Amino acid sequence: MTKCFYDLLDKLKIGIVLLDRRHRVIFWNDWMSKKTELSADSVLSMPIEDLSSKFASSRYSSILDTIFETGQSRFLSGAVHGTFFQNAEFQPDYETKQNLQIEKVDEHTLLIQVEDLSGHYMKVKQMKKFIEHLEKENDEIKQLEEKSRRIAMHDTLTELPNRLSFLNNLELKLNELKNSKSKKNLAVFFIDLDDLKKINDTYGHKIGDEILKEFANRISLLMKNCYSDCFIARLAGDEFVLFSESDSGIEKFENQANLILEQIHPSFSIKNHIPLRIRASIGISIYPNDAVTVDELIDKADKALYRVKTSGKNGYEFYKQL
Repeated sequence: MTKCFYDLLDKLKIGIVLLDRRHRVIFWNDWMSKKTELSADSVLSMPIEDLSSKFASSRYSSILDTIFETGQSRFLSGAVHGTFFQNAEFQPDYETKQNLQIEKVDEHTLLIQVEDLSGHYMKVKQMKKFIEHLEKENDEIKQLEEKSRRIAMHDTLTELPNRLSFLNNLELKLNELKNSKSKKNLAVFFIDLDDLKKINDTYGHKIGDEILKEFANRISLLMKNCYSDCFIARLAGDEFVLFSESDSGIEKFENQANLILEQIHPSFSIKNHIPLRIRASIGISIYPNDAVTVDELIDKADKALYRVKTSGKNGYEFYKQL
């Protein structure tokens, strides 16, 4: 339970006491302090039996144990049970009566609500609803934060991670490899869809966007099924990037590049248009052979990509082959 939750309980106009499984006080709100003239600091960790003569008896002590075991709440009416905590506002010989509602919060905590019969009584259901309302608001805030984080780190069209997410994750992966002194290689793939501009000019950007989404789906599914350690993102426009690790040389990266080219070979059937075909050019740089920083790896993969684009497209090259 948070400090905010305890602050809320302190503001209530009824007594709130929280007990652990050994009946020791773990929370005593301001109302209880004012009514009994016992400060929270003075009663924390004390057994409730030392603070209430009724709970010192086996009859009422066993009620607490039963609630812990069964989870069934109990209402103890002041009309029947009298007073449980001495009210300092009255003379010691003045007979006071209190209502108690005792409820199991979790496996380790009981909640006791205390109210003088003359005061305003907040039913346990109202308390539950209020707590549920706070929990709901907290969940909504978390969902909004997660949604905002996802929007900030993902491409809205393809739903792939975006440039910022890719750069952050690549930086983390490189640091991990450096700190662990791993001998693994890491490849950065710079992928460009060939001639997508012609499709945009001929059929419109909506069709081009559908091709980008379908390409993203194909590559994501391929990597998920074949190379789950890959991280793929949309960089911008028709450019995609991914990084992948290997502890067995560059053969794995060659296989990945070939699979990507094979994956986009089937035509793209977009809505009512004729099947459209696209190809891809891929440039690849290797850590630590070609570079050891994020910017250098991307730059050298881009240079390898340029070599492919100027020598016929629809293929891949490693930077070290330039």
